[in-house]
Amino acid sequence: MQQREPSAYQQMVSRGEKPIMMMAHQLDEREQRLCDSLVSDLEKGFVDFRRLTMLDSRLEALEYALCGPLPAG
Repeated sequence: MQQREPSAYQQMVSRGEKPIMMMAHQLDEREQRLCDSLVSDLEKGFVDFRRLTMLDSRLEALEYALCGPLPAG
């Protein structure tokens, strides 16, 4: 995000700095796949949390809360 305040923007440019107010967090490849998959599911109207837990094991702790108990067998 660019600096919004015109005077601060001008001062940063004058000092030879990039007028950046905030930068987005860069995701690693695994996190990007997870986010892309989640957005895709949301666009379809159904989130497959079991599949998401296969993409990122950190979600396994939430699996019961998100998916319910696994079927017996």
